Formats: sequence, structure tokens, C-alpha cells
Amino acid sequence: LAAAQQPLPTTLPSSATTEISYNMLDYTGTIPTEFGLLTAVTSLDLGRNSIDGTMPTELGYMTALETGAQKKGFLAKNSLNGAIPTQFGAFTLMTSFFWTDSMSLTGAIPTQLGSLTGFTGQFYVGINNISSTIPTELGNFENILHDFSLARLKLTGTLPTQL
Repeated sequence: LAAAQQPLPTTLPSSATTEISYNMLDYTGTIPTEFGLLTAVTSLDLGRNSIDGTMPTELGYMTALETGAQKKGFLAKNSLNGAIPTQFGAFTLMTSFFWTDSMSLTGAIPTQLGSLTGFTGQFYVGINNISSTIPTELGNFENILHDFSLARLKLTGTLPTQL
């Protein structure tokens, strides 16, 4: 039997919390902007739920974030829409599992994501309604070892030589 859907918790964990793993828990609702106050979080996984609305720009305050977890998580496979916030460029410590795929995201791929210069793998933005060029700044991912996907987007222009 499938788990019953339940609202995403709005009560924040302790400010000292370093990991939030809500993957595949059938959560609904929107991501509280207050999650951005959890600046000690190094691993965030809200993937594979039924969360809707937009990605709060306040998540960009989670500057200690290192990974979006390992179960095809981070924010992927929800019902989120709108643009990827430019503030996600503040995740400069993030090295893996930037999953924002399989939703209804629109807008452009933020050039600020090029600030994730220590990124090594599992960068998935595909299967969305994003319509833009590929930012040359993504060429800053010099250490990426595997899994860089912009599949099934409405991309325009040419492939930057930086990639």
C-alpha cells in the first residue's frame, strides 16, 4: 500500500541540524521559506514527493549545503514550478546531487550555478520546461566526473566551448 500523503512539516528542526532527508515520504504542500534559516544543513533531500509551488529563494541561505543526498533527491521529481532561483549559486560548497529534474520548472538556467566550482557529479536539470541557452558559466564545473544532464529542455543557441 502506498503511504498516505501528508503536509510537509512546517516546524523546523533544530538550527544545528545538518541533514534533512524527506525523500519519498509522500509530502505535499510548499517548501517553507523558513528552511533557509537552517544554515548548518549540509545535506538536503526533499525529492520524490508531491511538493508544489516554487523553490523559495531563501534556500540560497543554506550556504553549508554540500549535497542534495543520494536517492535522486534534492528537489527532484516533485510538482514544483517557476524558475531555479539565482540564489542557488550560493551553494558553493555543493559537490554532488543537484537534482532539479522531472518537474515543471521554467525560465533560464541561472548563470550563478557556475559558482558551484567544486561540483563533481550528478547535476540534473533536465525534463523541465526550461527554455534558455546553456550558460557558459557551467564550464566552471572543471571537476565534474560523471552525470551532467540538461536533457529534454528547450535549449537554444550553440553549445558553449567552455563545456
